[in-house]
Amino acid sequence: MDLDTFFTTLYVLVEDWYKGEMSARFRRHAGPALQMSDSEVLTVAIAAQWRVDTRAARQPPTQNTLRPAAS
Repeated sequence: MDLDTFFTTLYVLVEDWYKGEMSARFRRHAGPALQMSDSEVLTVAIAAQWRVDTRAARQPPTQNTLRPAAS
């Protein structure tokens, strides 16, 4: 699954759940206009849990990990 499809699928699942289960529990209060919906904030928070540390995958093995065979 590519990243765009992952984010879209995740957003649709979160949006459906939020509108069905949570939106009735919260009331909008006066204040500045929202820049992101609650579902968008939740989607970003959930997606952040799938962060992959690619630095380790890009680093070549070091001399410490390449040891000669014991004789």
